[in-house]
Amino acid sequence: MREMQSRVRWEAACEIGGVREANEDAWGATTIGENDDALLLAVADGMGGHPGGKIASHLAVESCMEEAKRSLPDPSVTDWLVRLFQAAKHQLAEHAEAHPSMRWMGTTLTLLLLQEDGGWVGHVGDSRVLWLRGKSVGLVTRDHSAAWERVERGTLSVDDAERDPMGSLLTRHLGPFAPCEPDIFDLPLAIEKGDRLLLCSDGLGKVVGLEQIINLTAHRTVKEAVARLIKETLAGGGPDNVTVVLAEALAGAGPNGPSIDFQSLAYRFPLTS
Repeated sequence: MREMQSRVRWEAACEIGGVREANEDAWGATTIGENDDALLLAVADGMGGHPGGKIASHLAVESCMEEAKRSLPDPSVTDWLVRLFQAAKHQLAEHAEAHPSMRWMGTTLTLLLLQEDGGWVGHVGDSRVLWLRGKSVGLVTRDHSAAWERVERGTLSVDDAERDPMGSLLTRHLGPFAPCEPDIFDLPLAIEKGDRLLLCSDGLGKVVGLEQIINLTAHRTVKEAVARLIKETLAGGGPDNVTVVLAEALAGAGPNGPSIDFQSLAYRFPLTS
């Protein structure tokens, strides 16, 4: 298990799954600031076919990590997150210009910055950030997919959105020449001690439902929980690449102003059994 300044304990894993011939997922993590007092986590799920998808996801994550080390998320965290997405898009565009066959590659990209004032989220695509508290899980992000439009209309469940055939049709993603339109949260998550934040590619949700996530992670260390989520996904056939990054708050975050409370999430799911 990995810890950051006794504030966050985290672990990550990425597997190819049981069906895909290549792993187009990527994840990254880096500490930020002179005292390493903030942590940036990232998950990306590439598209465009191998090797395009693999290159897109890795370039996006690597460029975000490099840009994050060059600057501090101050005074505006939201502007800083925008710069990270722009840096990722720039890297994809440069690669596509040099390799025209890659011009249609793309990737999801989900970022979570954990620091003293809470958790800040930037997101495009259908990878997810989940917020686990006690025996409940809340969905922080919204999938940018045709299936999610049905969720918003109330005709499809959140769990089924990742398993629906329309789930693979993204309405937004990060690409060399596509518009860069991530969701940048303008308020931090009000994280309490013991809360867990899970970043994952859609390969997890295709097998493991939200209620299962609570069961599989409860009463387990972060490292054990990550291993169990991966194991359960592979046991269920692993129809896609799967990446999970799980962070646990060892101390509460004290927002300096307005924040997003767990109870305010539109999609929260208590353990029912």
